Amino acid sequence: MSPSRLAQRSWGMVAVAAISAGVEGVKAINANKRRRQAMKDNEKAKIKMEKDKAKYLNMPVTNPYLDKENVYEDLTVNTQAADFAAEQNQQGLANTLSNMNQAAGGSGIAALAQALAGQNAIANQKSSISIAEQERQNQLKERAQTDAIDNLERRGEKYVEDSKRNMAAQALGYSMADVAGTNAEIQQATIDTNQAITNMGTSVASGAKAYGASV
Repeated sequence: MSPSRLAQRSWGMVAVAAISAGVEGVKAINANKRRRQAMKDNEKAKIKMEKDKAKYLNMPVTNPYLDKENVYEDLTVNTQAADFAAEQNQQGLANTLSNMNQAAGGSGIAALAQALAGQNAIANQKSSISIAEQERQNQLKERAQTDAIDNLERRGEKYVEDSKRNMAAQALGYSMADVAGTNAEIQQATIDTNQAITNMGTSVASGAKAYGASV
């Protein structure tokens, strides 16, 4: 190969090396810009992550049933029906004795009066039991309804608390993902910058070698 042709070829290689070095230089500049931006984003992500972490760790944890009242605790025995039955028994007995005394003058009537009074007492007792049971059932139904409403309210409060905690946990997860993502971007941009600088150095070395061969 003639010297002139060799020189042309060498200068061509120098030009290629220069262009390649320029391209790698641009890559290095862009990669370094990405790295700086990623570092800024990383700092912001870390600040947000710490805020979300503090919010999550400071979420209240409560027992909604801690102060729950036993609605059956003060349920009392209704004695009104029993008192009513006793009064009716006394009145019935007095009426029976009075009637018997008027009808038979009080002779031979004691046993019959006692039997009639006993029947009257039984009837009144049954009536009192029925009234008392109805009142007791009404009280139980009322207390049960109150207790059911209270349980629903407390479960609702627990649901709201758990929902807020889950939302805080999700926000923290997103922040941690942002930190991890920006860390990965910093690492990749650093690798790309170093690789571009290395390639640029290789291109410059090749161009220098080609230039030396042309002179």
